[in-house]
Amino acid sequence: MECSNNNKLLGVIKEVAGWKKADTDALCSFFENYHGGKTKVPGEKRPDILNSKLEDITADPERFVEDMVDGIRSYPNDKYKLAFRLERLVKHLRNKYDLSVNEGVFENFKYRDRNERLLKMLKYLHTAEKSRAEIASDFGISERALAQDLKTLLDGYEFMDSNMQVTRLDRKKNTYRSMIHPVFLAMNTQEIYAMTVGLKLLSRGTVFEESLGRIADATYKQLSDYAKEMVDSHVDGEKITFGDDDQGFINTEELMKRREKPFAYFLKEPIECKVTFLEKGKDAGISGTLHLADEGVSGFDKIIVQSENGRREMNIESVCKIVKIE
Repeated sequence: MECSNNNKLLGVIKEVAGWKKADTDALCSFFENYHGGKTKVPGEKRPDILNSKLEDITADPERFVEDMVDGIRSYPNDKYKLAFRLERLVKHLRNKYDLSVNEGVFENFKYRDRNERLLKMLKYLHTAEKSRAEIASDFGISERALAQDLKTLLDGYEFMDSNMQVTRLDRKKNTYRSMIHPVFLAMNTQEIYAMTVGLKLLSRGTVFEESLGRIADATYKQLSDYAKEMVDSHVDGEKITFGDDDQGFINTEELMKRREKPFAYFLKEPIECKVTFLEKGKDAGISGTLHLADEGVSGFDKIIVQSENGRREMNIESVCKIVKIE
């Protein structure tokens, strides 16, 4: 199919800088056979999307992208490469021709193996409650593959010393949700030092000591022997230690059992709680929501409790216990 007019989709595909002939041919084949989500059958007349005018595409960009996404779902070959090619095409259309779409719609199709898909699924289910039909559709996988993935995630998915699970919220509606957002970082030695020794030192005596300490411990646990030796050589063993406890995900219920003062949990969003603290040597209590002190970094050893009667600032050393108000 020949077309030298850049005012048509085929011309735009050919003008994307740096593309090889294989990329152009693969996209042309996709648009000819799968755009709109239907496999081409003999004798079928399909819209000639490649020779569609850009003004027609930009007039209804949402439909154009929806048809691409439907096409990826039915695409039988490498969805990973296809998603990157389509993302690059859409970015070019947006930057040069003001196509008002977000190339992020292809994100869930960008996985090379099952491990990568499971990690993306955990992030996807972290955003909102999703049904089985929504998950299968948004990842372009069969019901059989989805059933295997959900079983793994419900039983507990082990990856890089972390055990991650999703929750089935409603058996009748088949809806699922994840409280876990996996993050795995490729770090150089200075970043490793900052994420272990640095986090321990900077968070000491602050509202983030427990949470950042767990992150430092989890980072240390994943290190090679060489990296651990590097960290240990910079640590005074009596001042900084790294826990070897289970670094798995802790849900809210378990967190409340294990921690008497989970500051970060109550600071991340307004959650009604009761704070027990020492005042003139005696236990006192106040109910409200927790907030960071106004002093910035220098105030991380203080909290503000916003109650019906106003704001009360207190040093975290005076706090004895924080309990969620149900």
